[in-house]
This record gives sequence, structure tokens and C-alpha cells, in this order.
Amino acid sequence: APLLGEGLVFVAAPKTAEGLGDTIEMADVLERELVLAGERDPVRQLVVGAAERLALPLKVGFEATSVSMMKSLVMRGDAASVMPRGSVGAEIDTGRLVGLRIVNPVVSRTLYLVRSSRRAPFQAEAEISDFLFAMVDSFAERMGNLVHKL
Repeated sequence: APLLGEGLVFVAAPKTAEGLGDTIEMADVLERELVLAGERDPVRQLVVGAAERLALPLKVGFEATSVSMMKSLVMRGDAASVMPRGSVGAEIDTGRLVGLRIVNPVVSRTLYLVRSSRRAPFQAEAEISDFLFAMVDSFAERMGNLVHKL
């Protein structure tokens, strides 16, 4: 079952994001050199899909193998990125990075809770599900307009 939709954000060093508002158009994101994960990464595939729909090239300046490497390159100002807000929340909250909501089009992903219908529920499954739903509620509340419950 789908739990929530999470909008991706344009992530940049504060000096790189000077003069930008709270949102950025996807076409403007694609004008910049980006650091992204490898070609099979789901977030990268969302960015590639948006670039294709807009008929604009994707400029990948760096291909990173980890989120921490991506954040480091962005914090140094070597490139910008597109990432889930949850991956860079602490850095945005402390001002080390700036995260702008992407619009026209909005680029988002969906979090699903998947369970086999062919097996019996395991012990405490209901309690674990309740805990997960509470965590999703808390996450959605913290992320504001970037996340919506489904």
C-alpha cells in the first residue's frame, strides 16, 4: 500500500543558492552541473525522466557512490544535486545546505509498505505496522509541503 509521496529538492551550497527563492523550476535545475548517484539509482531515474519530458539535457558533473559523498561535493560548492529532503534534512536545518522545492514539474517518489498476501501475519505485525504508520505521520509532519500522506 502506498504510504506517502515525497517531493525531491534541489540541493546546493548556500553561496550557490544565493538569490534563489523557495522553489526552483526543473528547467533551471537542469541548467546546472549536478552530482547524482549511478545510472540505476531511482532518484536519478526520476531526474532523467523529468529531463526527457522537458526535452532538456542532463548535466552530470559527478557520479557519486554514496549520499555522504554527494553531500560533501554539494557543501563544497563543486556541484548541486537533486535529493530527497529526508537525506539532507539535518544539513538544511543547520544551514550547511539549501534545499529548494522543485516545480514545473514536481519530481517526487512514493514510499510503499509491501507485505506478502500469501503468508500469515507474524507475531506483533499489527504493532509494528502501527509503529511504522506513526513514524510516517511524524516524518510527513516534519517535511511539511514536501511530503503528503497517501
